[in-house]
Amino acid sequence: MFQCHVCGSKQARQDFITQIFLLDDKPVIVHDIPAEICVRCGESVFDISTMEKIRRMVHGEAVPVKSVVTEVFEFAQSSQRNPANLRESAVQNL
Repeated sequence: MFQCHVCGSKQARQDFITQIFLLDDKPVIVHDIPAEICVRCGESVFDISTMEKIRRMVHGEAVPVKSVVTEVFEFAQSSQRNPANLRESAVQNL
């Protein structure tokens, strides 16, 4: 049974999402990932088998369908960051 770890809602919908992961500090985009999405806050959750398939894909078991160049901007200088105030990033490390 679904329960959102962000807002506590028990209602979710099934959908396919696009997610950015960091692999050795390099962004990797994975499209069409099956996920449960909280209807209240929009948080997405993958099951363990989906996460394992993603891990295998980005570590060489799949061939990328295309490559893109990505612009990177830094909002705050590293001396201004306070880890205690940072929320979880939308980008996940693998």
